[in-house]
Amino acid sequence: MFWLYLLLYLSPINCITTLDIYGAELFGKLKAENYLLGTPPARIPERLAHYLNEINVLHPQSALHRNSYHK
Repeated sequence: MFWLYLLLYLSPINCITTLDIYGAELFGKLKAENYLLGTPPARIPERLAHYLNEINVLHPQSALHRNSYHK
């Protein structure tokens, strides 16, 4: 059963669906922040770092590489 779950979890269809959902949510949040226009200058680096980090998480290889980097 574990192998079936793993296969489904790592399948390209699941990755695309997850990317679409999470990507739409992430960029919706960025849009809600008006693409950081009007953000106080002191907060811009923090918000940019947040969104850059979240975009890096979206990368389809990130889940696979995360495990190899933490061994």
